[in-house]
Amino acid sequence: MKPFLPALCAALGLTACGQQTDVNPPTEPAAALTTPEALQPVENAGPSVSLPGTGPASFVGRWAADPRQCPDGQVPDQAITITPYAFQGYENRCDLMRIDELPGGYEVALRCQSEGRMTQERARFASTGPTLDILWLDRPGRPATKLLRCTTLADTTKAAGG
Repeated sequence: MKPFLPALCAALGLTACGQQTDVNPPTEPAAALTTPEALQPVENAGPSVSLPGTGPASFVGRWAADPRQCPDGQVPDQAITITPYAFQGYENRCDLMRIDELPGGYEVALRCQSEGRMTQERARFASTGPTLDILWLDRPGRPATKLLRCTTLADTTKAAGG
């Protein structure tokens, strides 16, 4: 019992010296910082070049030229899927290599594989509500491809006026 008593006295002595911890319990958050640096407004970075994986939500999703193509399994006339990384259709896939934000849309550099052939091309994606216009920049004279967003079949049919 004697060895325990000196250790207890030492521990109590250290806590009585006014040493306090700077850690708040989770139920008592720390006060907000009021230093001049913390009070400075944060500037918005604005439009910038995006890397794969940070693509805008406006064109990410499932898209079809006709609402009847939205249900899965409608091969070959099925919806395409666009993610921040890829553009996937029937018998083709394109990796989104670069996404540049422009006024009114995005310019996308694509590396595509279709039926065993590799190609590279550029497209401009412009989304307005439930529609997406894709203008193929390396295909002069070709009109924009117009697609409807496939959310649910009922929503897509309403967007198409059906």
